[in-house]
Amino acid sequence: MSYKTIVYQKSRQVACITLNRPEAANTINLQMAMEIEEACQRINGDEDTKVVVLTGAGGEAFCSGEDFNQLSGTVSDDALSPDALKEFTLRYNVSAMVGGIRCPVVAAINGEALGAGLALALSCDVRVASSQALFGVPDLARGYFLANGITQLLPRIVGRGKAMELILTTETVDASEALRIGLIHRIAPHHEVFSEAEI
Repeated sequence: MSYKTIVYQKSRQVACITLNRPEAANTINLQMAMEIEEACQRINGDEDTKVVVLTGAGGEAFCSGEDFNQLSGTVSDDALSPDALKEFTLRYNVSAMVGGIRCPVVAAINGEALGAGLALALSCDVRVASSQALFGVPDLARGYFLANGITQLLPRIVGRGKAMELILTTETVDASEALRIGLIHRIAPHHEVFSEAEI
């Protein structure tokens, strides 16, 4: 399959999914959700793949969440059609798709991981972050509801109290604080985060 919003590569037994919308901070749109779903199915159908690395293109963002521009263009007061409901469900299940990969998944977080992007990182088994990475859940401040499993994933990893603080204050935390609260496992120099994730 030819991808437009992700890059899929495999070297030996390591597959890599790169979110490839750097001009939009690697935000998740419908096309990306569809391509991530296909890549996850491809990996699960390949017994030779033993580990997956998930990262973002460019040096600024791992994934800055949902593409709110696309979302605002698809929501109306009318009842959702079956196709629209299917698209809505697909967009908001990306973290579950990654969480369903049968082999270990390592997130190489090379920049902002916000909202749905943070959920995507939390669905991975191991999280290695750039020293320049930022983490947060800004969705409520932007007027959007929480999705992609963030309300379940975040408390499981950092505890209910810290999760509520991050969600309700909508503040971001840097890599050092993320490491302290257990949000990530390791910090790497910005230009070495991908190589650290592959180890």
